[in-house]
Amino acid sequence: MAARQRFTDSDTADEAVRATCDDATTCKRFASSKSYWKDPYIQYFVRSVGERKAPEINRGYYARVQGVNHLLDAFIRKAECDCQVVNLGAGLDTTFWRLKDENLMPRKFFEVDFPTIVARKIHNIKTKPPLSKPIIETHSTDSLLLDSHCLDSDRYCIVGADLRDISSMDEKLKKFQLNPELPTLFLSECVLVYMTPSQSSNLLHWAAETFHTAMFINYEQVNMSDRFGQVMIENLQRRQCTLAGVEACQSVDSQKERFLKTGWEQADALDMMTVYSILPQDDVARIERLEFLDEKELLQQLLQHYSICWATKDKLNLGNAQLMFLLHCRNANYCVNVPTVQTRMRAISRVRGMNDVRPPVTSTGYICLSHVFYSCPKFSIHIDDVITEVLTIDEAGEEERATSSTSERRRIYEEYVQPCLAELMGSCLFVLVGCASVIGNMGTAGVLQPAVAHGLTLGVLIVVFGQISGGHFNPVVSLSVCLCGGMKFLLLAPYIVTQMIGGMIGAGLAKAMYPSNLYDAALGGALQPSSSDLVKAMLAEVLMSLILTTVVCMGAVNGQTRSPSAPFCIGLTVTANILAGAALSGACMNPVRAFGPAVAANHWVHHWIYWVGPTCGALLTVSFIRSQSPTGIAHRRAKMGVEKMEMEDTDCTLMEKGKKSPAPSPPNKYEKLFQPCLAEIVGTMFFVFIGCVSVIENVPAAGRLQPALVHGLAVAVLVAVMDNISGSHFNPPFTIAIYLCGGMELMMVGPYLVCQLIGGVLGAAMSKMMTPAERYHNATGAAFDILKSESQLSGAIFGEVAMTCLVTMVVLLVAVNGKTKTPLAPFLVGCTVIINILAGGDVSGTCLNPARAFGPAVMTNYWTYHWVYWVGPIGGGLVAAALLRLILGDEKLRVVLKS
Repeated sequence: MAARQRFTDSDTADEAVRATCDDATTCKRFASSKSYWKDPYIQYFVRSVGERKAPEINRGYYARVQGVNHLLDAFIRKAECDCQVVNLGAGLDTTFWRLKDENLMPRKFFEVDFPTIVARKIHNIKTKPPLSKPIIETHSTDSLLLDSHCLDSDRYCIVGADLRDISSMDEKLKKFQLNPELPTLFLSECVLVYMTPSQSSNLLHWAAETFHTAMFINYEQVNMSDRFGQVMIENLQRRQCTLAGVEACQSVDSQKERFLKTGWEQADALDMMTVYSILPQDDVARIERLEFLDEKELLQQLLQHYSICWATKDKLNLGNAQLMFLLHCRNANYCVNVPTVQTRMRAISRVRGMNDVRPPVTSTGYICLSHVFYSCPKFSIHIDDVITEVLTIDEAGEEERATSSTSERRRIYEEYVQPCLAELMGSCLFVLVGCASVIGNMGTAGVLQPAVAHGLTLGVLIVVFGQISGGHFNPVVSLSVCLCGGMKFLLLAPYIVTQMIGGMIGAGLAKAMYPSNLYDAALGGALQPSSSDLVKAMLAEVLMSLILTTVVCMGAVNGQTRSPSAPFCIGLTVTANILAGAALSGACMNPVRAFGPAVAANHWVHHWIYWVGPTCGALLTVSFIRSQSPTGIAHRRAKMGVEKMEMEDTDCTLMEKGKKSPAPSPPNKYEKLFQPCLAEIVGTMFFVFIGCVSVIENVPAAGRLQPALVHGLAVAVLVAVMDNISGSHFNPPFTIAIYLCGGMELMMVGPYLVCQLIGGVLGAAMSKMMTPAERYHNATGAAFDILKSESQLSGAIFGEVAMTCLVTMVVLLVAVNGKTKTPLAPFLVGCTVIINILAGGDVSGTCLNPARAFGPAVMTNYWTYHWVYWVGPIGGGLVAAALLRLILGDEKLRVVLKS
């Protein structure tokens, strides 16, 4: 609701804070579009829903909106609408219009914010009839007082003012009939924290002294002294948003204390985790079904670092002190309010001593609430000198007990039973299609059919079941996701068991579908190593499972790199791995895919490989993901948390390093310098590894289709999952061209080039370790050996220049050039690689990437005409960069015809 404002003397700092108004409004626009709550008016302030926001962000804003609205509406009802509301730092808030629709209009609704924000809001009101009509309808005359920085009607007033200048603000508000004798509610959301302690104290003291019957609702940060809070502060400082008032945000007690010191009679506060856990549970269950949340621990940490504090003065004896969140007990005979986090569990034990009342507690240890009551207390008990009010509501006992029991059963079903059923069904369908594709492929050269069938099926099933269970369908995926913090450990064993059951059912259905002769010839789709060297077969399973689980964890779990395209990235990874490695081990990567057919066909030859290999690959992935930051997971979660809750995710450009404005600068040297280089090593290593294996294991009858698909799909997947770490170059010409077009810093060019070459050598070495020696030598280790004579050089060089120019131009246009950037960049680049290999493979081998040529050349010591694969691609990259800088680039990139 609020434009989160930092109040200092710096115009630059004020501008940075004013910019957060759009971030908060955009987040609310997206959450309301997903039906977290209804807000038909916010669309008139933000036209587009914008990019997808993470589920934890949507739930955080849901808790914020619902918590504030509960207290706001309760105050207005207590005053029977004979009151006034003052929204301080209102931003592009729509509360006035909501209250009008719900017949909860106060006598007058005031909004105060920076003049520039007020001017924008007034413009929207004037030009959007759905906004202006309610104001006109509630006004008694034909004309409104309106200028660029204020609008005043009988029931609504918006004023441009600086909250640091109390006298000026007070004068403006009184000019527009702010009445000190009326009950008054003040609302501020992430406003006071940007003021110095003295400035916020002056504002609170003015409100307490001027209005004798009043309530102040304040939403902002809390618990800022721990590591998570400190990282929030550091990241906001990098955005020029210093939390000048963070001193009052150390705890809920410090939040309350500043109100009591400035003249308010009573004050209470709850962190947002508590508020979330005591909101009406039926509605909470509804919004939790809207999107699958895999970062539940992150949501809890985020909510524990924000709070709602409310303070009251009550000269007219309206009962403002009774407006609070109340605990609704299981048998509905008592309702106990929980004023602070510290007394929460003590309240439970004390209440249990009264007629054996057992209040429900959520899995996170918080008390559930199904209603907020606004009644007078019948009697009281004392808990550590905090008055806890108890209400008798006997008439609602049976109904509320049934509601509580139903909600608990629904929660258990949706959190534990339904995900396991989804895993069973998904695993059944995946194994069924996988086995059927193998059986139906008998007598056909190559593995294109089963590769595409497995990949597409998995991608579709993840999309379909992902919001329910996460779409694992693979024990090693569940293991890696769990160990990376993406699911509860309690669900790991049930997931694995249901996946195995689903695999057996799917394999049984495949057996029932096919004639016995076809089924037996294909061993029912069961897997066994094609190579007699079991070590190489197991190594193949380790490496391919490592690639798969890395894509899963980077694309769907890791907050820094998570992408909505993750299901298709995972499916394409499976396809690429099967094309590359099926000739070695069958490319299982999934113990359930091996277990189901093994049971149905009673085929257990070397079955252990398909458990040991994928499990080892998953554990390697976990070690890589968990060790990304030297400051640990808490630091990364805190960093991600503040980015999401304070500023929200901004536009991220695939492949473009150093141009992700206005995202914050990396918080430490590791993430700024070392982590991108490590990502380039890992990405190039995987790309060269799977590319080399696809060439070595290619079936001659299939032509170039298999290596073309593998190289292209590998590029698309790796770019998508590592973009937010390094920009996903994996290719020296890409790095050079992106630098020349302003997409990265000069200091990173050298390290990137070195890391790409190191990754290329490591990938080529991995392919040598994995493939049989005979096939490896027959294919010259996937080195480019197509050039045999000088007569071929001119065509080869021209082909490398032209094709590298094409793919580099695609990279620059879809990932760097502002006018043509698109989130489809990874797949467009991958498709271009496929096209180039299919078109030019017979001319030069279509290298396009010196690192792809360098690694195999080192491992095989094959250097014949190797220089062609440096001169051609680098020349093509330079031509592409020149085309953008001179002709195709937008005004920012072009060096000619600039305005």
